[in-house]
Amino acid sequence: MIIKMILLPVYIILVAIRLVFGIVIRMADWIFYLLGGLLLLVTVLSYYFGLETGESLKSMVISSGILFIIPQAASLLEGVLEFCTMILGDKIGGR
Repeated sequence: MIIKMILLPVYIILVAIRLVFGIVIRMADWIFYLLGGLLLLVTVLSYYFGLETGESLKSMVISSGILFIIPQAASLLEGVLEFCTMILGDKIGGR
């Protein structure tokens, strides 16, 4: 019973953090996807018009790939927060 009383504020704080973090992740997803897509478009057009060399194109493609991966890593962190919330909820709920 005492453990449940101690874990309840931790659970409430964790749920609030998860909700705020989820909203921030959704907004950041759009920004990073747009930036990554724009960089990839600039890379393709630079190659098409012959403005860049192969080495700089490689670094631009890698950079755009990293911009696409960042939201996936943030979603993984959100999943970890969700898992911790579920575990604490089970401890508090007594299931």
